[in-house]
Amino acid sequence: MKKDTVYLTRKIQLRINHPDAATRKKMNDTLYNWQYNCFRSANYIFIHQFLQDNIASVFYFKEDVKLKLASFLKDDEGALTTSRLNTTYQVLSSYFKKKLPSDIYTGLNNKLVNHYNKDRELYISGKKALPNYRNDMPMPIKKRSIKSMCWDAEQKNVQFTLFGIPFVTVLGRVYDDKRMLLQNLMNGSLQFCDSAIQIKNRKLYLLATFQPRPEEKPDTANLVAEVNLSIDYPLQVKIEKYQYNIGNKEEFLYRRLAIQAAIKRAQASVGFTKGGHGTKRKFKVVTKYKEVEKNYITQKLHLYSRRLVQLCKKHHVGAIILLNQSAKQTAIREKENSFLLRNWSMSGLRDKIVYKARLASIEVIEE
Repeated sequence: MKKDTVYLTRKIQLRINHPDAATRKKMNDTLYNWQYNCFRSANYIFIHQFLQDNIASVFYFKEDVKLKLASFLKDDEGALTTSRLNTTYQVLSSYFKKKLPSDIYTGLNNKLVNHYNKDRELYISGKKALPNYRNDMPMPIKKRSIKSMCWDAEQKNVQFTLFGIPFVTVLGRVYDDKRMLLQNLMNGSLQFCDSAIQIKNRKLYLLATFQPRPEEKPDTANLVAEVNLSIDYPLQVKIEKYQYNIGNKEEFLYRRLAIQAAIKRAQASVGFTKGGHGTKRKFKVVTKYKEVEKNYITQKLHLYSRRLVQLCKKHHVGAIILLNQSAKQTAIREKENSFLLRNWSMSGLRDKIVYKARLASIEVIEE
């Protein structure tokens, strides 16, 4: 099986690390201006890319106007002076050269042009609307832009400089793996990749991306674990003579059904809720419970997949085989257990197994 590169992403809170309050305020205002110009840049990119694709359909131009979308340097009938990727880069450079660091709008241009090209046919045919970016969108940064990154042993956090602004991470009394990942980054076990910074709800965040080194597979890892994604149990594992059941139907569903019942009660009371600006206030509780359900599912799937990988490490398993039902059996089970299948999130569980197994250098085979 071909091993794709695995990345880890974490949302880490930051603060400006400067003793003078007036200087901190000035730097903070600079960050707000950068984010404001970043979201304007994002909308400019999509507008110009879409305009270039549709300019040939503007029938009210004169006949002698060149409407061929290509560089005139490569095609005599071309209407552009450069490549399509460079056109939007020049637009951003002309508008934001002194308002936004070039590394930000360069990375933003490359990312969004690729994003546009993926759904280009849908945009041109009118089946999909152009995205409208908001002023709290993340600002992409290149790893080369982060300077002087070091570990503060006393405060147990990381300090670094970005475009001349000093930052320090705010970890607090966290029990997740953010502090461990930062320590591994400092000792070279992880590689820092292109990431992003974001100001949201008056807080500053680093959307950090790490590339871990896969664990070395021991020479004794020659066993195979057969894993069945069933309905009665999220994971049924068989390793030689050992059999394990990870999770069960009642343990997973009872909490999710309780949350769904709360969502229905909140939806029924929407008509009696005080209104505000649009429907956001009325559906505030509904949105909150839907987020609770989403987080609950994610937490459970991470728990089940982590326990599976731990079992594989314990038994020195070298490969995991995900067993699928035949088409006929699947159709029967979907008909008889449509309620359970609708609430089971099997595809999400499968994705997390593949992700964690790659980190542990365990091959995943789907049958």
